[in-house]
Amino acid sequence: GEWLSTASASPRRAISSAAPEPTAITDAYATIKSLCGAGVDFGLVVNLAESTETAIRIAERLKHTSRMFLQADVEAWGVVPRDPAVPQSVWARTPLMCLSPASPAAKALGRLAQRCPLGDVAAEPYFRRLFPPLCRAA
Repeated sequence: GEWLSTASASPRRAISSAAPEPTAITDAYATIKSLCGAGVDFGLVVNLAESTETAIRIAERLKHTSRMFLQADVEAWGVVPRDPAVPQSVWARTPLMCLSPASPAAKALGRLAQRCPLGDVAAEPYFRRLFPPLCRAA
């Protein structure tokens, strides 16, 4: 849509996420397709994964399909596991990195943050600086 092309007007890297369900996988593919040919490097994160094996299978399927039909290379960036700390942080209206920084999902997000342009900034302190009032309350 318009937002996607505006928000993605000049990135060199795009990260798409997919949960292990058909509509989410289709949406991730559509995102890759919409940015294909724009000189973008694609990263893929599998979110809400019940297991690493499931995440790998989803990532491989999207990588293969993108390469075959779009001639786009997609790099698997990682997995954010299904974690009960995530809905707890939503209900508490507190960022996950502040409420449960040692949770599996927070650790996975921290590893992903290391791959992003601010990768030299430690993820947990970065999120505490980003959300200082919320993290003090947690």
